[in-house]
Amino acid sequence: MAEPRVKHTATLLADGKALITGGASGRALLASAELYDPSTRNFVATGSMHWARVGFTATLPRNGKVLIAGGYVEHHKRSASAELYDPAKGTFVTTGTMVSPRATHSATLLPNGKVLIVGGIQNDFLAGFCQNPIWLVQKCTIPTLADSPLRVRSQPHNNGSHAPRS
Repeated sequence: MAEPRVKHTATLLADGKALITGGASGRALLASAELYDPSTRNFVATGSMHWARVGFTATLPRNGKVLIAGGYVEHHKRSASAELYDPAKGTFVTTGTMVSPRATHSATLLPNGKVLIVGGIQNDFLAGFCQNPIWLVQKCTIPTLADSPLRVRSQPHNNGSHAPRS
């Protein structure tokens, strides 16, 4: 990589290049991004994110833009921010925010083109339910849970009331 980093993301783009975003170098968080071209085996700088972050997700929806969501920003503060990387322009633009800041969560592209964002660390506790599960790629907004057809509650794996099975 052009800039050494850890705790970054790498997202495969439609053109076969990989977008490397964020992470940390030493004690500094990074907002920078790079593209890796496997045909030339070179890394090239591209636009920078609006916030330096680690512990975030990068997901490629059907529109070909990369959704960057949440993570830790300055001084280990969790973020609710989201932004989109446009490979055609090489730039990041801000888009809606999640209802709650979270980091080390997961993001999964669903068959309907929406992105499920769930779990992670929220307010110094594990986020045990989907408070804001779906990001609408088509509208570039993030609805509230009430707008979502999906409702998820966490269930404890074993609360001590059941003996383990043999």
